[in-house]
Amino acid sequence: RRACDTAMAAYGGEWVLETAHTLYLVRDTPMFDAAVAERTAQILLGVYPKLVYKDYLDWVLAGRTHYSDSLTDYGSSKLYAAVQELAQISGHAGLDQLEADLKPYTVTASGNFPFWNFDAMIHRRGGGG
Repeated sequence: RRACDTAMAAYGGEWVLETAHTLYLVRDTPMFDAAVAERTAQILLGVYPKLVYKDYLDWVLAGRTHYSDSLTDYGSSKLYAAVQELAQISGHAGLDQLEADLKPYTVTASGNFPFWNFDAMIHRRGGGG
């Protein structure tokens, strides 16, 4: 299964997801670094709730054809596990809320969000809009 370039390359998706999993694996060892966990949580919370709408990775940013098979369940299939593991080790309240929103597909950030790495802007009215 292919991964979308926007999520996996431009904004460090692979780095964030794998770092979260690695931190979870080493959580009870001397290798665990709370500062890295906090920074990973900040990056994840600062970017991904804006790229994911309900369970979909934003189609406009990712394109429609080449990677379309990985866009429709991005929130629940790729992002959820990382958020769940990171929430358990970091204690970051924002992660708990994102975890709660991912499975019922209610991630609907509202606003205007610039993403300079791929020269795009997400402008959306979330919720009922």
